Amino acid sequence: MSWSRALSGSSPMRTKDCGSGLVVRSRMDCAKQAWPTVRLSMELEAPVSKERLWGFVSDLRSFLTTDPYHRRVLAMRRPIGAGTHLAIEHGLLGVTFFRFGRLLNWNEGRGYSFSDLSSRGPRHGFPHIFEVTLESHRESGREFSTLRIEVKGRWTAWPIPAVLRSWWLKFTCALHLRMLRRKLQDLCE
Repeated sequence: MSWSRALSGSSPMRTKDCGSGLVVRSRMDCAKQAWPTVRLSMELEAPVSKERLWGFVSDLRSFLTTDPYHRRVLAMRRPIGAGTHLAIEHGLLGVTFFRFGRLLNWNEGRGYSFSDLSSRGPRHGFPHIFEVTLESHRESGREFSTLRIEVKGRWTAWPIPAVLRSWWLKFTCALHLRMLRRKLQDLCE
């Protein structure tokens, strides 16, 4: 697997020591957007088993609140699976509000996707989906797992200038990636 820039606008893979000389590697891609469509991706590789990473990722209350704006996630039924409705408490600039979505698919041990929509409907407030996938591979006799998160949505706040939109998306993506990298470092120890 090549860790060079995959697309223009993507960041090079960063490394963070995980102890024992092992590292969590990460990168993000906020390539030029075709407005109003938004596509962002984050990728992290950690020296942990896919099963251990799935244990973290499948705990929605913990994993989804690693997003810088998600404060709390409530699943509307147990056990969770495709079709489960979600209430996602968001916080931004001191304001708290709920957005709603549902699990669009659930592939045990491999990933899932969910929607995150405004309470005013799917045409307001940056409607988007998250796709979370896991893969594993061996390198020098050690198992590594890769976590990929893709965010696909539609920018709906038209009065905001393109430069500010682009800055905001890159800032948010970088902050989310930093928070995830810290969590994965904890899994390595």
